[in-house]
Amino acid sequence: MTPSATKEIIRAWGPPIATGAGVALTFPRWGLYPLAWVALVPLIACCRTAKPSYAALQFFVSGLLFHLVVLQWLASNIYWAGGWAILGYLLLCVYLAIYWAILGAAWAWMNGRPGPAGGPFAFAVLWAAMEFAQARLFTGFGWPALGYAQARDLLLLQWASVGTVHLVSAIVVCGGA
Repeated sequence: MTPSATKEIIRAWGPPIATGAGVALTFPRWGLYPLAWVALVPLIACCRTAKPSYAALQFFVSGLLFHLVVLQWLASNIYWAGGWAILGYLLLCVYLAIYWAILGAAWAWMNGRPGPAGGPFAFAVLWAAMEFAQARLFTGFGWPALGYAQARDLLLLQWASVGTVHLVSAIVVCGGA
C-alpha cells in the first residue's frame, strides 16, 4: 500500500474510528468520562459539510465500533448460548449503529439548510432523540446512553433529575459540538 493510499484511508475512516473508540472509552470500564466532551469532535468535523449519505456511513461506522466495544460483554454469553451469542451480539451492534446512521443523515440534512438548524444545539437535540428512540423502540436497549458514562461527574449528574439521562447526554454532546 502506498503512503498516499494510507493517508487517504486514514483521512476517510480515522474520524469515525477515533470517535467510536473515544466515546467507548468514556464508559465506566475505562473511566475516561471527561473524554466525552471532545470524543465526538472528529466525527462532527468530518461530516459538517457532508452529504446525508456520507454522514450516515461515517456515523454508522462510528456507532458500530462504539457498540462493539461497549457491549463486548454480550459475547460472553457464548458459554450458555453457543455460537449464536456472537451472531446475536453482532446483529445487535449493527442494529444500534443504524440509529447513529439515521442521526448522521438527519444532522447532515439539517446542516444543508439555511439558518442555525444544524448547529450544536440541534445536534444535541438529535442525539438525545436518538438515545431516547434506542431506549424505547423495538429493543428498549438504552444501556449505552452517553449520559451514563458521566456517573462520576456529580455536578453534571444533577441534570438527570430534571431531564433523565438523555438531558445529561445532550449537555455533553452540545458542549462537544
